[in-house]
Amino acid sequence: MTREEMVEISKTKPAYPFQVDETLTYYSPQENIDALQNPEVVAFQEELLSTYEPELPKGKVTLLILPCAKHKPYPISAEHLCVNKMLLEDGYRPIGKGDYPSELVKSLPQGYPEEVLNNSLLKKGSHYIHRMVVSEPMGVVPYEYVYYYGGKQSVSARYDDPGLFEHRGTAASPWRDDCTAVLVNGKYKWGVNEKKAYAQVHNSLSKIIYEELSRIADRYDQIVAYVAPKMTHRSFLTSREEKKESGLRQNVLAGNERLKLIGANDYKKGLVRLVPTMKELEEIREKTGKSVAVPLGLPESLEILKNIVS
Repeated sequence: MTREEMVEISKTKPAYPFQVDETLTYYSPQENIDALQNPEVVAFQEELLSTYEPELPKGKVTLLILPCAKHKPYPISAEHLCVNKMLLEDGYRPIGKGDYPSELVKSLPQGYPEEVLNNSLLKKGSHYIHRMVVSEPMGVVPYEYVYYYGGKQSVSARYDDPGLFEHRGTAASPWRDDCTAVLVNGKYKWGVNEKKAYAQVHNSLSKIIYEELSRIADRYDQIVAYVAPKMTHRSFLTSREEKKESGLRQNVLAGNERLKLIGANDYKKGLVRLVPTMKELEEIREKTGKSVAVPLGLPESLEILKNIVS
């Protein structure tokens, strides 16, 4: 497809009243390098790297990191709906009104209460949960910024970035002069330039995420990431040892170069706890016979998360 056709698909992903900004669409690793230089993305990252201070009450506080999703804003996505509904059913309640627009309620699937859209802190007894999202190309996005930031619709609600997912066969930009991806059976296979750009973006984002989280880590009792086993979100966060244990690739072979993939936990061991673990996922598969690439909506996976944050 042409870039214009890809943009038209991107425009279908946000829920009203949010709209995709074409200048925030990225369809290949090379375009993700451009993303890291986009003024809005850079400004957002700088806020998290230098001045952002989470407003946290006294008590036990868990920072819960959730994955970004193609549907924006994040709380309307399937993964976030499942997690937030589970937390509500477990007794957590928002401590504020949130700033979601009323029109967004119409986009809720049947069976989900309006409270799942609330982006304020959650409280159960003396325990609080502050939610963030791990995102390419932003780094991390505090939940209080998922709808609005800087007096307008948040950059995190106006972008689309499927450009780092090689397995989908669409993460290429054939309209670019530096594209080396080739079509194989109707799907794009990355070439040297895509692989080099992926490693560069991966490691740049991992370092940004580490710096964003380590600056505020002492505000929390624990930092927990609920992310799928084989996705880039887990790769950004995990150390090389953790990648090896979970079957994630530790390197990218680009021509004759073997490029290491570095994660946030390489900079500080144990900074982020990743759940569910591969052992837990295997136990779920054996018990239920369920084997899915993104198991975050499974009741068994949600139960593991509930036991950790409760």
